[in-house]
Amino acid sequence: MRFDLWSKIKGRLPARQPRVATVVAPKPKAKAEPAFTPSPQPALPLQAAEYGDLDMRVIWRAIVAKNINAAGVKEREDVEKLNAGLQKDLAGKGLTFNQPQVAPFREKLRSAGFYSEWKGKYGEQAWELLEKSVGKLS
Repeated sequence: MRFDLWSKIKGRLPARQPRVATVVAPKPKAKAEPAFTPSPQPALPLQAAEYGDLDMRVIWRAIVAKNINAAGVKEREDVEKLNAGLQKDLAGKGLTFNQPQVAPFREKLRSAGFYSEWKGKYGEQAWELLEKSVGKLS
């Protein structure tokens, strides 16, 4: 015996009503005056004058790079200040910060050839920049 669901429920379903779509035209928007009136001259920063007659894309790229780099330096200074303040706060609450001696550790790395290996991988210029910030390594 076959069970046919459709034959069981066919008479019990309500009749479908046709759906009618109503389309309402949007009201025309009132024209708003702009908050500011753009100047007829392009908005070029005063910094662009230092780049001379270069292509505008080059000028904008240089200006953006200069300002992003400056913001990065300021952010690093802020993080350094926050870290110093955090260490003082935690030390005031009883946490002890150990300052290990760096010289024996560096000497062990130097004798194992670690610094000479990485100096070869990074190159002279990058290694000089590293040594300028952390001191003599190799």
